[in-house]
Amino acid sequence: MRKKCYMLSIAALLLAACSSSEDTTLNQEPLSQDYIMLRPMTTGTTRGVVTTATNFREFYVKTSAVSGTPTDFVQYDNIVKSTDGTVWTTYSSTDGTTTDRHLWPATGTLKFDAYAPINLTDAYTVNNFPANQEDVMVAYEEGSKANNAATGVALYFRHVMAQIAVQATNMDAENYEIKVLGVKLVNLNGKGTLTHPSSSTGGSFSWSTYTPWSSLSTPNSYMNKAGGAPSASSITTSRISQAITLNATATDITFGNGPMLVLPQDLTEADLTSVSTTGAYLSVLVQIKAKKVIYDANGSPRFQADEIIFPRPKTAESMYYLANPTASAAAVGSFGFAAVPIGTSLKPGNKYTYTLNFFAPNGGGCGWVDPMPTNPDVAHLTSAADPDVDLNPGIRNPNDPTLPYDPTSNKSRNVSNPEEYAPAGTHVAPTDNLEPGAEIIASDRPIYFTVTVDTWQDSTNQNLNM
Repeated sequence: MRKKCYMLSIAALLLAACSSSEDTTLNQEPLSQDYIMLRPMTTGTTRGVVTTATNFREFYVKTSAVSGTPTDFVQYDNIVKSTDGTVWTTYSSTDGTTTDRHLWPATGTLKFDAYAPINLTDAYTVNNFPANQEDVMVAYEEGSKANNAATGVALYFRHVMAQIAVQATNMDAENYEIKVLGVKLVNLNGKGTLTHPSSSTGGSFSWSTYTPWSSLSTPNSYMNKAGGAPSASSITTSRISQAITLNATATDITFGNGPMLVLPQDLTEADLTSVSTTGAYLSVLVQIKAKKVIYDANGSPRFQADEIIFPRPKTAESMYYLANPTASAAAVGSFGFAAVPIGTSLKPGNKYTYTLNFFAPNGGGCGWVDPMPTNPDVAHLTSAADPDVDLNPGIRNPNDPTLPYDPTSNKSRNVSNPEEYAPAGTHVAPTDNLEPGAEIIASDRPIYFTVTVDTWQDSTNQNLNM
């Protein structure tokens, strides 16, 4: 009578904790050469935050006959789990309580279709908050008792998502102060149909023979903001104290929420001058201030020292920046979205690092006023309920910060004495209001970027000059 065992030891699964090209394999001692053993292999797994051996713990595998198997072979689906990354067990129940070990058929070849996460569906929708996104991986291999009973079946998992990281620099910190409170990625297809591989994803694998996603649809947007995952209760709490002040060194602006995982696709650059834009763009939640008097090409003052440039001041108090710069900064408070179009071709298994360069040399500026500041509205993340976000960042309005500037109101800016307001008609209204889609600071090159692509294993670094 054949000896019965209840645990399947698959040995240590060692996952790279960083983007690396090294393969990690599993060494194991089989309990019985008659049992089917799986050896998962992958290159550093990632979901919003990088996954290591401490949090990669389960995958799903479907096994069926290819050819030459006995007529009584029954195909099966199993969940494979590990509690410590060294001992892996197959389960026949989705709750992971009933072990179900399988024997090799005496003859014939089996195919193994494996994937993670275990709740993956073929019609897949990406979560719109990066920290909750999942790194979708698939593996395919064939095996037989003659070839794999002793060594196990090596399942080489491939990443079928693309990964986007975002950094930012201020390349003119002498003249401008830039604070960042968040970043969003707008208008990417968020739903697709997954096609599982039908040939080995091992050493001979080539992306030229496998396209994982089709039927891309449902444009979506993804947001990272200081303070973690948004909620209806937390969104009314200001996060300004957590803002990052940029300098010449590229700084990660995902606020610990990890990179954004998206479906591979070809991006079409947004026309940011169109409020109903359909193209892709990145948008940074920023506050921009002149640190000293900034002069234009004719030698005339363009911005005053300590003037809040973006978002435009909204209250009478915040308009007094010449008289009281400190009070002005406190009165402005909120941040606005500055946008830049992107047109990258995103490939599966690649990481793309975008570096947004504010005030890049030779005419760089700080982007365009976001034409869709409420996209996405994740638990009111960009709605008026969020005290950090100005939905009309290009508009000066000393009367009502929730409304655009009204030139017929009873107060308007005095260009000779900005801290003084009087009835309409006695002073001129602001002439520097910016509508959505306008350049925040006019320049001959408002955004410059570079893209670096590395396989996951890392992908391209993309500098975006604002």
